[in-house]
Amino acid sequence: MRRDATLEDEVSCARSTETCTSAPQNGHAIAQLPKIGKHCEQAGHLAIIRPSSMTPRAGLGKGRSAALAVFAVTLGLSTPAIADTPAFGQGLFVTATLRPTLFDTDYPGHPRALARGHAGTIGTVGLRWVHDEHVAIEAGVLGRLPFAVDFEDEIGAFPLLSVVVTPFGDALTMRFGALDTRHGFHPAVVDEPRYGYARNYEELYNRSLTPEIARDLGGDPFLPVENGVQLIADLAPLKAELFLDWQLLETIVHREKFAVGLLGSYDGKWVEAGFQYRLVHYGGQLFTQQEDVRRMGLDPKRQPTTLALFLTPKPLAFLEDVGLELPVAFIQGRVNQAPGEAEGTHRGLELGADVVLFEALTIGWRGWFPADGAARYVSEDGDPIYAGPRSQRIRVALTSAYGPVEISGLLDLVFAEGADKVWYRTVTVATFRWEAPLYVDAPLP
Repeated sequence: MRRDATLEDEVSCARSTETCTSAPQNGHAIAQLPKIGKHCEQAGHLAIIRPSSMTPRAGLGKGRSAALAVFAVTLGLSTPAIADTPAFGQGLFVTATLRPTLFDTDYPGHPRALARGHAGTIGTVGLRWVHDEHVAIEAGVLGRLPFAVDFEDEIGAFPLLSVVVTPFGDALTMRFGALDTRHGFHPAVVDEPRYGYARNYEELYNRSLTPEIARDLGGDPFLPVENGVQLIADLAPLKAELFLDWQLLETIVHREKFAVGLLGSYDGKWVEAGFQYRLVHYGGQLFTQQEDVRRMGLDPKRQPTTLALFLTPKPLAFLEDVGLELPVAFIQGRVNQAPGEAEGTHRGLELGADVVLFEALTIGWRGWFPADGAARYVSEDGDPIYAGPRSQRIRVALTSAYGPVEISGLLDLVFAEGADKVWYRTVTVATFRWEAPLYVDAPLP
């Protein structure tokens, strides 16, 4: 990773076993600080957010001048992953990201999905205090500003806080509070491009309930944040992640809700392989006897789960500018399929082929083959294509970088069985990242 230019100009280290010298400035020795965590930038993974509290609603401070003032400060800013730093010392850094997003889908005739569209900017501003090579504290504010429609529903801001511990350097990263939302889920498990901008927790909660007992959680869309505990082990080419994201606390009007994720992958030169498991828990019993709907079993405890197994051979890995990837994925979920019904199991197989040119342009095909050709859910939070019938998909993806700006775009054209029209899905994101030291200090040996 490229180091920060300011530190690169000021710091000159001569390393032995545990020594590092640096040029003094303003009476202090300037040194780059230890790396805490790992900056993992993946094309197509759009969310780069550091959430820190219980699930916020998009309408937080809706229509109030105070919320608009907070958002005016935080617009376009985000807390990126922690950058490279030396082996000792302390420092305070300011970090920022601006991420305009355009998201549009249309599934005419889809039995389980509606068209959706979002246009807006997600951003946070944050401070990162690096205590030593093992501990850092990140704090900031996340904001969302829509460009056009649904302004009152989507505008919002929320505080962020997390503690990051790396007891063995990059090999293990532990986060407490705000989570890194870039898990890298298969889109059948979690639709991460959309989740990077908005989340419909109220809609998902009520999917299992009959309309007359639908719950009011404050209104969708919620801000794209996750809160809880996260462990990431990075032993390249092996990587594993375990996290708990607490989304709702139990109240008299709704159950508690949290999600647990377990991911493991192998990323080799010739093949990629891995598994992903996600469980969503709706539970709690503090108010079960006090509230009629829960006592009568109309809002029951439930645990939707999804398992994904995937394998991607790369037979042209010996070529430098041209690649061929042949992804295969098996998806199985146990999810509520209709209001008032018990959870049911559904599964499917996805086959694909991608031609990758210059690590920037991808032209590919996907085929989704659900069991019995049925249009049923395999996940609560997945791309709606995987809740549809058999389909063939042509996709074009482009990723490029210009200095601190990364631009990614995706177009899916979907030809589904029984559909009279072509479905489509587009995602475009431009991400600007920035970080600068406010204070850096390290004692000379």
